[in-house]
Order: sequence, then structure tokens, then C-alpha cells
Amino acid sequence: MSTSLLATKLYRPPPQPNSVLRPRLLTQLNDGLRRNLTLIAAPAGFGKTTLLSQWLPSLERRTQTVEQAGNDQSNPALRSAWLTLDEGDREPARFLAYLVAALQSVVPQLGAGLMASLLAPQPPPTDVAMTDLINALAALAQPIVLVLDDYHLVNSPPVDAALSLLLAHQPPQLHLVIATREDPQLPLARLRARGALSELRAVDLRFTPLEASALFTKTEGLRLSAEDVAALERCTEGWAAGLRLAALSLRGHQDSAGFVRSFSGSHRFVRDYLLEEVLRQQPVLIQQFLLRTAILDRLCGPLCDAVLEAPPGVGQATLYAIERANLFLVPLDDERRWYRYHHLFGELLRQRLPQDAGLSKDDLAGLHLRASDWYEAQGLMLEALDHAAAAADPARVAALAECSWAQLDSGFQSAAWCRWVRQLPEAVLLTRPVLCMQYASALSNAGDLEGSTARLRDAERWLAPEGQAEEPVVLLQAQFAALPMQIAILRAYNAHAAGDFAAAAQHAACALAQPNDAQPLLRAQAMSLLSFSHLAEGDITAAERAINVWIAYTREAGQLAFTLASSFYLVEMRLAQGQLREAARLYRQLLELVPPDDEGASRAVPHLHLGLALVAHEQGDGPTAARHLQASKEAGERVALIDWPFRWHLLQARVKASTGDWEAALDLLDEAGRRYVPNPVPDLRPIAALKARVRLRQGNLAAASAWAAEVGLKPADELGYLREFEQLTLVRLLLARARQQQDHDELPAVFPLLVRLLSAAEATGRVESVIEILLLQAMAHEVCSEPSQARVPLERALALAEPEGYVRLFVDEGPPLARLLERMRDTGGLMQAYVHTLLNAFGKQATLHPASHLPPPSGESLSEREREVLRLIAEGLSNQELAVRLHLSPQTVKVHTRNIYSKLGVSSRTQAVARGRALGMLELP
Repeated sequence: MSTSLLATKLYRPPPQPNSVLRPRLLTQLNDGLRRNLTLIAAPAGFGKTTLLSQWLPSLERRTQTVEQAGNDQSNPALRSAWLTLDEGDREPARFLAYLVAALQSVVPQLGAGLMASLLAPQPPPTDVAMTDLINALAALAQPIVLVLDDYHLVNSPPVDAALSLLLAHQPPQLHLVIATREDPQLPLARLRARGALSELRAVDLRFTPLEASALFTKTEGLRLSAEDVAALERCTEGWAAGLRLAALSLRGHQDSAGFVRSFSGSHRFVRDYLLEEVLRQQPVLIQQFLLRTAILDRLCGPLCDAVLEAPPGVGQATLYAIERANLFLVPLDDERRWYRYHHLFGELLRQRLPQDAGLSKDDLAGLHLRASDWYEAQGLMLEALDHAAAAADPARVAALAECSWAQLDSGFQSAAWCRWVRQLPEAVLLTRPVLCMQYASALSNAGDLEGSTARLRDAERWLAPEGQAEEPVVLLQAQFAALPMQIAILRAYNAHAAGDFAAAAQHAACALAQPNDAQPLLRAQAMSLLSFSHLAEGDITAAERAINVWIAYTREAGQLAFTLASSFYLVEMRLAQGQLREAARLYRQLLELVPPDDEGASRAVPHLHLGLALVAHEQGDGPTAARHLQASKEAGERVALIDWPFRWHLLQARVKASTGDWEAALDLLDEAGRRYVPNPVPDLRPIAALKARVRLRQGNLAAASAWAAEVGLKPADELGYLREFEQLTLVRLLLARARQQQDHDELPAVFPLLVRLLSAAEATGRVESVIEILLLQAMAHEVCSEPSQARVPLERALALAEPEGYVRLFVDEGPPLARLLERMRDTGGLMQAYVHTLLNAFGKQATLHPASHLPPPSGESLSEREREVLRLIAEGLSNQELAVRLHLSPQTVKVHTRNIYSKLGVSSRTQAVARGRALGMLELP
């Protein structure tokens, strides 16, 4: 080989010691050998060279092993050649000379005459030299992998043409690998279509959390928590250099978690690397484009044109060029229309923008205002608000907010809208009555009733403007004219959310009394709120009529999101009427109406699956209920209405209670209480009453009695649908006391209460309540040893429940009802098939009550702390309440509980309490 060629360019970099092996990528490289070309194209620092330096030795060892095992000299082992390129290789003859030299490092005799001609003063034409090389390669007996590293530095059309000729006539003995930061000007599309191209891109080279953890531990000797590793992986987006720079920065850092939280593109090592290796390697025009467009969270050609005031088409062409150059630009769609910058690169650009681009504060504001104008023209109002705020232009933020409220509220984006309005100076906000009204509505949606009421007063003072020293700022005259009606409607909403249904009805009636030329939307809203007042009174029929007005309006107006959300509450009224099958049909029908790409309408999907789960659970179909609960969870974690978390935890608690997992049920109810957001829908099943029912089923009468005393319930209290659930819970408590204490003194008050409750439920067609009340009447007779009287209400309940397939309503009543059903089965009567179905469901009940069913004790004694926890469990405290009482974390309480279960040989709270009493660890009540 001629001494005019640098030998070091032909040396393959050795694998780094302790580097992280990445089997998934090695497998992709091995699979690519079946094709002509492997292209590894990614930005600087993504580990292209490191990966190849790991792969080639493993590949050669593997093929040598195969050769030795087969002792087949006609199938020699694969060899690899390496060439690191630089800017000096842009001249074709020099490039080809190095290419031949790299191949000669593997096959010394290959192209000897060609090398001499390439190094001569008058080298042959490129196509002639390339033809000689292809012929020489075709005569080889062994396969060769040729790696061209840093190909982006060549950037030469003649070299691209020479390599394209090689790829067009590539002999099977050669596999070519190109590692580059930019896509080469080679016929990649043609190779891709022929299946001759294997590609590894940045998305493939990104480190996974597992690989990142290995890098920190094995390579850098750092011990980081899984959470810190995951945070750095997200921040760097798996960029190998970014992870290594983070590791370098972490050395000697005492507060690793604090460092991880603050790590960004402005960190010194990351900044220096990106400045020197990426940004300053670009032409000045590209640098300026990158810096100025870094203000955008996402980019497209027309937006860049608007921000930079460039001619149409310049932005898109520049984005294509940046993408080809692999400059940390991430495509956001398959059409390559929208992009974003890699997080760390974007942070660096934004940090460098003022000084590197030479922009003043006003210049920077101008960029943001042009972005805001463009987004507003596209109807993307949240983004328009974002850039108006970044431009520090509160008047524009206020104007955009006022004009975009209707659009964003109808898309359930009031919380995002509220974020920008909350930042407005009071002096700007208070002069805009319509905006104050909208702000009050957004605060109500978020459950901030006090804040909403204050903003309503700010809007209301402009209704008598004669006393004002200045004129209001009004952009939407129609909205200002409708202000009295809007205020009345929102006061009705807030009154509902606060539980004052009488005041809510008055405000709704006031709204409906406004002139008939008022907006139809507002009248429909008033009717929907009136429906909840009817619902609070237990008048399901009137509530249904009122909400149907609202649903009809939203349907006619094409507001599918509101139609679906409101229909969910309408179907719940069907459930109250005992129409399980019709409710399930409607839930399925509504699900079919949701377009897959409509985010607003999709917010109803978690609720609809929740409704189907509720029906399936009630009908005893556990697998279907579990499937819809999971579907609800998956959809709800992406997008949901604001009350979904509350409802999801409620239903989960109901399911857990049905399996006898009282501890989980109580914890879920506590969490539901924390997730509750005040809203107009009446809370017909208060959390405290639900917890009291769980404790009754635990056998914890003391806790349930304490609840009844706290809420001040008595059998002679006045009836009301809002208190019906609590009053039925009180009946269960009185029956449980009579059973356990054999004291029937309280039973005479139970029968009149049930008669009154039954009459009220029947009068308004609330069949589900009727069934439950009839079952309680039957069990009250059973407690009094009056089986013949118990049969009459039980048969009525069965007759109402059987057509709809009710199961849990019966089974959750426990052994007393099971005994009544067994007696009915044994003595014959109506609906024997349904009775058998219910008894079978009782047979599958997982709950164990009697202590005699428990396994023998392990013999281990409880610690003093564990005994204290057990005593509080016996009092009915949930894990959360235990944690507060004992000043422990909830996790520590769970550890103590698990230890108690293990030592006592039990699997639930009920069993633990029973075992503790049997062993004398607890005082008997």
C-alpha cells in the first residue's frame, strides 16, 4: 500500500471496555447481511461507531466458529474492512484509493494494479476504476463487510455517483455498511423498494431504560434509582451521548435526584457538545433557522414561513434539508408535515437564541406574535394563547381567550384555557365582563366554586354600568347581551355542585324566564341543570324530559362530545328505572357513535365502558365487567371527563367488596373521595355511606354505628331521594344489630320506614330502589322469624329483577338472603330457574366470614405494633386512616397488614379480626 495513504483511516476502532452490549441492534445488523446495503443514519452521539465496533468482532468470531466446525474451506469465514472518511476524500480518485486500501487490508492481492493507477498523476475515469473494482470483488472467494464511517463528511456528488455504480452492480461477496449523520445522495428509495436496504435510524439507536441503566451501572459505575434512570432516558430521548454526558456530570454529585431534575440542554457538557458537534457545524443560514424556530414546540413549513417572514415553501424545504442532515429533528407524522426538535437540542437552541441570533427582546416577542397569529388563523387557539403569553402581550391573551372560550369549552379544554387566563393581570381581566363570566365557568368546571362565585360578581357589576368610571372591553356583543342569563345558569350550576338543589332550581328558572330571543344554547343549558334538580327530588321522568332538551340541542348543533357526555347521565337514569338491558344497549350504541379521531367525543368513552362494566357486574358477568373496566382505565388515562377518576374508583371498590376484599374496597373508596370534583350531578351514594355498608359486610357494627351517629340518621326522619341510600344503609345496620345481639327493640321502626321508602320509589318509577327495598323487607321478616311474610316481598323483587338479569343486588346481601332463596327453592314457587341462578352465584361468593373456616394459626406471635394495627383494623379503619392515626406511611401500614395475615394464616381483614378474637388478641364487643 502506498505511503501517501493514512493507515490509521483503515483501523477499526476497538470496542470500548465495559460498553453496553445491545443484542437487539446486533440482531438487526446480522439480519441486514441478506441485503446489499446497511445504512446507519442518526445525529451525532447516537453510538453508530460504537455499535459497529461491537458488531464486527462478534460477526467474525461467529463465522470463524461455523467454518471450523464444518471444516469447509470452500465456505471461508466472513472478514470485515473499515474506512473512516473525512473532508479530504471528496475527490473520487482519493476516495477510491482508500476504498481499495481498506479492502486490501483484508485481501492484500485485491486490485493491486487498480491501486497503482489511482495513485498515478493521471488516474483513470471513475467509472472505469469502479468497473475494475467490481470485477475484482466478483472474483473473491470470501465474503467481505466493508464499513464506510462518517460518510456525511465526504458530501461529494462524484463520490456519490461512484458508490451508486457499485451498488447497482454489487457482487454478492460484498456487503456495504454506511454510517453517517446525514442521508447520503444514493438511490435509497430504489434499494428500499427492491428489499436491498437495511436501515437503523435514531429511533432504533435510542437507549431503552434497561440499556440506560446498564450504561450508568456498568460503564460509569453509578448507582441510580430506576426512577432517575427513566427520567434521564426520557430527557435525553435515549441519546447515547446525552446519557454519557449526564453520567459524566453526575460524578461526585451528592444529590443525584436533584441533578436529574435539573438536567437539560443548558447543562455545560451537553451544551458544549451540541454547540461544537452539531450547531456550529451548520451553514449560517441553517443556524439562524434552527435558532429562530426553536421557539416552536412543533414545526411545519407554513408556520416557519410565517414566523421567519419567509416566502412560501422556504420553511418546508429547509425542514426537509434539516431532516436529511439528521439534525435532531423528530417527525411527528407519517406525511413529514409536522416536526419537533429533540428535547435537549431544542433547549440549547432556545438558550442560545438571544445572543447567537442577535435578537432584542422586541424581536423575540415579534417571533412569538407571528406564531400566535398563524395558529389563530388555523383555529389552534391553545397554541395561539401560548405564544401570545410568551410575547408578554396580556391584551392579546385576553382577546384570544375571550374569542376562543366557546370552542375550547366544547372540546373539554377549559382547564388548559384557564391556565392562561389565570396569569392575566387583574387590571386587564376586570375590565372584560364576558371574560370574567367565562373564567367563572372554567373555575366551576374545575370544582373551584368559591373562585367561580367571585368572578361572577366581577362580571355582574358591569350589568349596571352607570356607576362605572370606565367602559367595559367587549369583543362579543351577543355574549355581553346574554350575560344575565349566563350568570343565572352558572349560579344554578354552582348551587347544584354545593348541594343546594332548591337554589339551583330557582336560578335555572330565572334563566329560563329571560326573553325568548335568548340563545338556544343557554336555554338548553338551563334545562339540563333543571334535570338534575328533578333527579335530586327522585323524579326520574321529569329529569329525563329536561335533559333530553339539552341532548337534542347538542345533537342538532353537531356537538357530539356534549351529546355523548350528557347521554351517559341519561342512561344512568335508565339504571335507576331498573332497565339494565336497555342501559347496556344504549351504552354500546353510544360507543359506536364515537369517531376514532375526535378527541372531544373520545372523552366520553371511559364513562361508557364504565357503564357497561357496571351492568355486567350487576348481572354477575365478571369477565365482561373486568374487560370493560380495563378498557375504561386505558381510555381514561389518555383522555376523560373530569369526574371519571372518581367514578372509576367507586366501581372498582364495588367489585372488590363483592369479592370480600374489604381492605381494598375501603382504600378505593378513600381514593374516590379524594378524586371527587363538585359538579351538578347529585351525589346519591355518599362515600361515607358506602364505607358504612362495606363495614357492615365486614361484621364491623361498631364502625357502621359510628357513621349513623355522625350523620344523625333516625328511622323517623323525613324522606328524600338524596338521603335514600343512607336510609337504606341505616336499615341494614338495624337488621345487623338485631341478628348479632338478638335484640329486636329497633325492628318496629324498620317496617314503617321501608313502607315509606317503597311508596316513594314506586311513585317515581325507580325500580332498582324498589327491588332493594323489597329485599330488605324480606330480610326484616326473616330476622323476625316470619318466613311466610318474607316470601311476599321476595317474590315481588324476583319478578321485577328477573327480566333484567339482576344478580349482585341479591348476592351482596349475603347469607340471610341466601337462606330465604334456599327456602323458596325447597318449597317450590315461581321463577325457580332464576332462583337457581342466584343461588349458584351465592355459591361462587369468595367471602369467608366464620372463624371456623380459617386455617390453623401459624403459632407466630404478633409484635406490639402489629397488635395495635389489628385492633384498629377491628375498629374498621382503612389503611389511609390507619396511617394517619399511627403517623405511618400507607406503605408501612400495608407491610404490617401483610405480616399480620402471614402470622395468623389468613388472607383478609375479616379473617384476621376473627382469628385475633379467637386467639384472645382482641376484646370481644
